[in-house]
Amino acid sequence: MFFIGKKPNLSSRRIVVAGANFAGLCAARAIPAGWSVTVLDPNPFFEFLPNIHEVISRRKSPESLRLDKAAIIKRAGHKWIAQRVAAILPDKKQVVCDAGNVFEYDALILAVGGENNTFGIEGAAQYAMPFKCADHCAAINRRLENLVHRQKGIKVVIVGGGLEGVEALGEILRAFGRHPGIKISVVEGQNRLLPEAPPVIDPVLRRHCKGLAVEFLTGERVAQVKEGKVFLASGKSLETDITLWTGGAKAPDLLYESGLAQRPGAWAEVDKHLASKAHPSIFVAGDAAQLESALPKQAYHAMDMGRLAAQNAMNLLGGKELATYSPSAKPALISFGEMDAFAVSGNKVFAGTIFNAAKEAVYQLVMTRMDSSRPPTRAARASWRGAQGALNLALGSASSLSSLLALGKIRALR
Repeated sequence: MFFIGKKPNLSSRRIVVAGANFAGLCAARAIPAGWSVTVLDPNPFFEFLPNIHEVISRRKSPESLRLDKAAIIKRAGHKWIAQRVAAILPDKKQVVCDAGNVFEYDALILAVGGENNTFGIEGAAQYAMPFKCADHCAAINRRLENLVHRQKGIKVVIVGGGLEGVEALGEILRAFGRHPGIKISVVEGQNRLLPEAPPVIDPVLRRHCKGLAVEFLTGERVAQVKEGKVFLASGKSLETDITLWTGGAKAPDLLYESGLAQRPGAWAEVDKHLASKAHPSIFVAGDAAQLESALPKQAYHAMDMGRLAAQNAMNLLGGKELATYSPSAKPALISFGEMDAFAVSGNKVFAGTIFNAAKEAVYQLVMTRMDSSRPPTRAARASWRGAQGALNLALGSASSLSSLLALGKIRALR
């Protein structure tokens, strides 16, 4: 797409960014000052969600995972409006917020993420504690702290044995595993833990928990949640003092209601440029986007998608060719408390607590780059540089098993 004749005044072309966590903030920061950019998001804080599990054990506070969105967006030279997007009218190129404000756009970057998915199970929203933000994990910590001070026997049920459930279990064991009488039940609908990861991790997690008061109920589904009890579809019931819901995310209704998804509960289908297949002036980034080849909903994908969506919004309005999205081949890092950690790169899995340092490195690096007004301290710089170096060393040797084993503290899982 190219303009003929006079070049358009790009400062008058309106870009709206709906949603401002990983994808939305990276998109806003990638658009130079001088463009007319409005960012819509009701939450005042960016949160580093990959590390919220550490709030359960108090290794991190909610505040340590947060940055001020208004400050970040102001430094980028854009406008932030603390309102939630309630509707998108693509035919009118308008975004309607819950306060009634209407914002017109020439290009829209949609980065609204997902919502807690209880799958319509009775009582789940009422009696189970969600696991989607730092405040949720702080509430879980407070509840566990109250229980350990009140009673000896504590029954914990974690619904979901995926990434969130496994990382939550690791932090509960780190902080409360030595409490006498604690019993933890992990319920997972698939036949193994971490069903989206290579199967070699499942037996390792089970070995770590051997001898601990942890039971894994894989192949079981929750039918109902009540106060003090979780009922399974098999007819079994579990007594519980605290139930954590880590069952994953669902697409916001906004996507279907705006004509960006083909059915309720579906994500917005996008092409190779991250443009909506239904409305090409809308670019979808992060968890809300459904590509032809499904991607894990990871923060690093969201950040890359946000930057590319921003570039393509500017390209569209400037009459330039759109860029193609190519997912980064970065490893997924999974923490299991103080016991272990895993790096998953395709079908290869490496284990070792050094990957907890690598995960900390990623946290330090992203927070430093996002919060560019505060130069990192010497300790922070050393932390992420050292841990990232260890990660690069390990994964750079992935093709050579002998090189990996020479590192000593890293195991190749097969």
